[in-house]
Amino acid sequence: YELKTDRLVFAHTIQIYRVISNLVQNAGEAITNVSVVNVSDLTGENDSNSKNDLINGNVTIVTQNVDIPTIFGSHGEIPEGSYVLLSVSDNGPGIQSAAMEKILEPYFTTKSNGTGLGLFNVWKIVSDYNGHINVLTRTEPKGNKGTGTTFQIYLPRAEAAKLTESITETPRETQTPTVSYSNLNI
Repeated sequence: YELKTDRLVFAHTIQIYRVISNLVQNAGEAITNVSVVNVSDLTGENDSNSKNDLINGNVTIVTQNVDIPTIFGSHGEIPEGSYVLLSVSDNGPGIQSAAMEKILEPYFTTKSNGTGLGLFNVWKIVSDYNGHINVLTRTEPKGNKGTGTTFQIYLPRAEAAKLTESITETPRETQTPTVSYSNLNI
């Protein structure tokens, strides 16, 4: 991981934890059985000691300050502003193009035991904080770049005034209900 931001975002810690844990879990599942075929296997010159080599699976988490004009991501336009960018990347097989169109939809999954709610919950939490998601994926090795997926989460930089207001806000008094419950039956 590389944490390179000094900015704050206005978000609940548990919800950001859920975003990160969902993305890291998906990345971990993507890199579980990543393998590369030896060149000798492709040419037919297979010696008896040759096997598929497992690639070290990597998950990388990066945060950084981002000031952007307007950029276009795979899931819509990101407005101009100051953001904290949270990226979670893996070197797994990438996401197939047919799945890319649906990955943030509820109940969509490519896993046999998945619920299809993980990335939907990520999207919902990020959207609730006026954030944005961009997904970059490569399914085939190209040049010196391998396969893999990166989820880029853009969270708006917190305004100092809003942070101060939330810290100094006095708790509201709760009112006692005026309804009588003695005549109710369940």
